[in-house]
Amino acid sequence: MTAERLILGEAAAAAPGRADDRASGGGDDGLPSGAVSGIGVFAQGLAAAAPSVALASVPGSLFLVAGKGALWAAVIGGVIVYLVAIVIAFQARRTVSSGSLGTYAGNGLGPVAAFVTGWALVIGYIGFGAGGVLGAVLYFNSFLQEIGLHTDHLAVKIGLLVLATAASLYIPYRGVGVSVRLGLGFEVVSLLAISVILVTSYIHYGARIDTGQFALGHLGSSTVLIAAVTAVGSYAGFESAASLGHEARDAHRTVPRAVVRLVLGLAVVYLLAT
Repeated sequence: MTAERLILGEAAAAAPGRADDRASGGGDDGLPSGAVSGIGVFAQGLAAAAPSVALASVPGSLFLVAGKGALWAAVIGGVIVYLVAIVIAFQARRTVSSGSLGTYAGNGLGPVAAFVTGWALVIGYIGFGAGGVLGAVLYFNSFLQEIGLHTDHLAVKIGLLVLATAASLYIPYRGVGVSVRLGLGFEVVSLLAISVILVTSYIHYGARIDTGQFALGHLGSSTVLIAAVTAVGSYAGFESAASLGHEARDAHRTVPRAVVRLVLGLAVVYLLAT
């Protein structure tokens, strides 16, 4: 990969006209470079991590597994993901590309690791996409029923599934800028809705802090360590910010900064929710 980048760099130096076209987005290869700002890179990772989904499910899952040790499970999970983010940021300061973790794994561990990591990402993102489409159909169908529409029919669900699938394919086709803006918009709306629910719950039931959850004795429980695996999974998707190495402006600075800040922000939100 390093040799390939050197060859491409020499070719760009020999043909400055074509290099300028690519830098300005005028080339025919891929998406335009420098099209996404630092905020856009952060938004890409935020939308992929989907904290609204994690907030709705992970704290309860941690409590079911670890009980009062759920808070420490969230802390352990956050520390592990933060260490991963630090490694990604270190790599991103040296190498940025659309290969994301596949490229970084190859830099340190060789082509076999790059191959395995790349396919793991592909399979994982396919699962994310399928789960997101199905979730959108189920929740939107439930919303339609709540407002009085009789949509509990197989034909309606199939129709919604087709529309959701078409939208999920068409939006990325329109371009990374459109995809990032819409993803961020949906995520902000979802987080605002969850925030309203959390604030309303605190006002209605009162803020009750169970000091027993802070006991260090929970760290010795195997259930806490098991729950920490779920906590790590709640961050899945944050690494997608590193895949915008070609499209990001000043990628060697914006990508590592976005990755680390995103993980820190998610950790704070998840700890408060837990």
